[in-house]
Amino acid sequence: ATLLFPEDDLHFRNLDGQGTILKEIDLRNKTITDKVRLLSTTAIQGAIIQKFEFELSCEGEPFYRGNMVFGDFSTALLANQVGLDGGKRLKPWYQLNNLSDLTVQEINLQDSLTHQNFYSVNPEKPHYRLSQNYLDFIEKVFLIEDGGKYQKGYIYASQSITPEDWYFPFHFYQDPVMPGALGIESILQAMQTYALQLDLGKSFKNPRFGQAINHQITWKYRGQITPENRLMSLEVHISDIRVEDDVITIIGDASLWKEDLRIYEIKDIALCLLDSEE
Repeated sequence: ATLLFPEDDLHFRNLDGQGTILKEIDLRNKTITDKVRLLSTTAIQGAIIQKFEFELSCEGEPFYRGNMVFGDFSTALLANQVGLDGGKRLKPWYQLNNLSDLTVQEINLQDSLTHQNFYSVNPEKPHYRLSQNYLDFIEKVFLIEDGGKYQKGYIYASQSITPEDWYFPFHFYQDPVMPGALGIESILQAMQTYALQLDLGKSFKNPRFGQAINHQITWKYRGQITPENRLMSLEVHISDIRVEDDVITIIGDASLWKEDLRIYEIKDIALCLLDSEE
């Protein structure tokens, strides 16, 4: 598509998407097939917008399906990004509300004792913890058990950004940005922190985190974190915690900021707690 404007230096970005995990499959040592179909293309000077639908399968069995909108943008257009709120600096919910009547639990995941509680492997529950190393994306967390716009729970988390962060050299070539999927991973990790702090998996013998099946999430990106940024922050408004015999599902609406500009919005993001068979 970029050959339409051969003289332009364009930047590739994901803008929107919807995805549904159809079933949980053990993908280790297996091949994933991704079938993609182009639905539409709109091109104007300095921008190309394309919509796709996709389906991922393993051994002929579909397990993830959805659609996405991607864009190729000139440097000038990217320089004028205004985020999700038309350039307004929308603050997180906890900064806009008087929290004196609510119990705020503050968690510093960089504290050595706290880090051990959330990251260390318990032999009896080896999967009931946060990810480490390259998948460790949050430093500080505020939890309000009855807070948020749904009054069912609220999470705020933040992470410092440096030009040395591991993903910048790999995404994209000569155009370093934090992958949007890692922003989503940061939100999921904040939700995992919430589940661990409240010990939502206490009824399971060997709890583990998983994805919600046949549940659609919707995302919107209107900006990206670059090596020039110094702070990523996010919030999750818990909308429902569904407790069933063999699964607990946490659902919420989330936003993500770079500095004070809101750039991601994720609707109905979901996380499950299950009893592991291993």
